[in-house]
Amino acid sequence: MVDLDRTMASPSDPDLLNPAYDSGDKLHPNDAGYRAMAQAVAAVLRPSKDADDQG
Repeated sequence: MVDLDRTMASPSDPDLLNPAYDSGDKLHPNDAGYRAMAQAVAAVLRPSKDADDQG
C-alpha cells in the first residue's frame, strides 16, 4: 500500500497539499507532485535487497 496523502502533504500542515507539488489550485499536483507519487509507488513495487536475501 502507498500512502500518497502522506507523500503529497505539506510539511507544515498534513491536511494541505505541499506547495512544492501544487499546480496552483491547491488541489491538483504539478509535474514534481506526479514525480513524487510515481517514486512512492515505485519504492513499494521495487523489491528490497533484504527481501532478495531472505529468499
